[in-house]
Amino acid sequence: MYDLPGGGCLALFNHPDPKSAAAPGGASIAFEVEDLDVLVARLKGEGVKFMADDVQSPVCRMAIMQDTEGNTIILHKLKKSA
Repeated sequence: MYDLPGGGCLALFNHPDPKSAAAPGGASIAFEVEDLDVLVARLKGEGVKFMADDVQSPVCRMAIMQDTEGNTIILHKLKKSA
């Protein structure tokens, strides 16, 4: 995970299951975005297909898609701290 100079982060990782990590599409990249809802709507309008578009975790909301090689691309927005 890398903090970016202007804020946000970039994360690169393999699937935690070694068998899945070695398969095509086993790599993932995650980008923190400013407005997840607006970006997902714009990408859908441009024909991007999402595997999931509202994944909730304790720390963020995510949308998940794949590139043309089958690698997972995750867009996420951190939740505000209480």
